[in-house]
Amino acid sequence: MKALALVACLLFGCGGASSVQRGTTMAAVGLDEADKAATHAFAERWPGELRAADSIDDLAPFEAKWSRIRVAIRAAFETLHATQAALDAWEDLSEERKLEAARDVLGALRHVASALAHAGVDVPGDLSQAIGVIGAFLGGEES
Repeated sequence: MKALALVACLLFGCGGASSVQRGTTMAAVGLDEADKAATHAFAERWPGELRAADSIDDLAPFEAKWSRIRVAIRAAFETLHATQAALDAWEDLSEERKLEAARDVLGALRHVASALAHAGVDVPGDLSQAIGVIGAFLGGEES
């Protein structure tokens, strides 16, 4: 997806606040795709888990995977909201604060990708592309 791939560039000097605004909107769309993919996978797998369970405790590991995804997506959206707040003061942001915002977004997106992978859900291409672009922008930093 072009949207998420542009996030890093847009956040850090490829067109100012209006470009960043478009990038964060696109990132939100990518996270929505991740949410839909996880929801679809959960709905497909839940009936089999229920049939295989002998007790409520047998469902806990399965439920934990999906809870991790939900929490990760929520945190990523909150990170995007914080980035939006930074956009409101774009001109006043230091270069270090812009880099910090990129690290925050990268970490949040990686957390979502990790949670999806842990649950056996394919990571949407848009999300993977955004992670790659932002990571490259930051010089291959790990978050």
